[in-house]
Amino acid sequence: MGYRSAFWFIDRYSIANCKCDSVVDMSGVSDKEIETELTKLLEKANRYPYLFVGSGMSKRYMGLPNWQGFLEWVCQSVGAPMLPWWEYAQKAKKDTDGVDYPYATSLMEEDFQKAICSTSENVKMKKWAQTHSDQLGMGKNAMKIYIAEHLAAASANGIDDNLKNELALLKKAGTHIAGIITTNYDKMLERCFPDYDSYASQSELLFSSEMSLACIYKIHGTVTDPESMVLDKSDYQRLTENRQYLESKIMTIFGEYPVIFLGYSIKDEDIRSMISSLVRCAGIEKACRLAERFVFVEWAHERSSAIEQTTMPVDSWGISMTKNKGRKL
Repeated sequence: MGYRSAFWFIDRYSIANCKCDSVVDMSGVSDKEIETELTKLLEKANRYPYLFVGSGMSKRYMGLPNWQGFLEWVCQSVGAPMLPWWEYAQKAKKDTDGVDYPYATSLMEEDFQKAICSTSENVKMKKWAQTHSDQLGMGKNAMKIYIAEHLAAASANGIDDNLKNELALLKKAGTHIAGIITTNYDKMLERCFPDYDSYASQSELLFSSEMSLACIYKIHGTVTDPESMVLDKSDYQRLTENRQYLESKIMTIFGEYPVIFLGYSIKDEDIRSMISSLVRCAGIEKACRLAERFVFVEWAHERSSAIEQTTMPVDSWGISMTKNKGRKL
């Protein structure tokens, strides 16, 4: 089980013949049985699902790294005067009592600027700056441009032949998906759903009068607009300032649609924060009822498939939801 079967049951899902009253815990069972249980879960909600898509999808299908991975790539590809990634990580941990990625990114941006300045001894990066002088002259964030170009190039690469069938299932499921919200910057979802409208910033989500169907909302920005990318400390400060408005939109989705999480860990801080907001807004009793419609699709090293109930600790409560694990992706 995993992404492949998840895409299959989204495609097969019909809002007719609703008849399932509960989710059955299963492990070590056939993919067909799991598909049946997950289809019943969607039927109970009587609506097509919204997808929340995280970096695990881009990693699998495009070979892109997670956040730490591409920060490591920046340090390695730029070279001096930038430091190895671990030094920024250690500094962030010392200053913030944990590896704070936005804070570490802000530290990196300072050294990136040194690498591209006119007095830099880094010939490669000085040439890079010269070719981007128009953008830099308008005050655009240099490191965001550098990262966006790398991700855009990766987005243009072909998909591994062994995985094309999986993505074909996802594309086929497009007519049975209400909409997509993603924190990914890359263009994989636009390639899968070329007929979907894509909104590339939080502001487009915040100021839309309602959540439209067949849309991709890229709440952390996109490679086609590097300035929209939520990356460093100041970006996350702005995100925090607008969080209550953004979360109110997301709460509407949670209240009206089943939600399938793809490419996230159930421990992901962004997800935990949204579930915590759900508890604060709706109360624990209603939040637990809504969470019955949440499905985490997670790749696992075990060869056997499983569908199980899992509990996410939220504040002083525990929210139970369905987790689908498997190796057959």
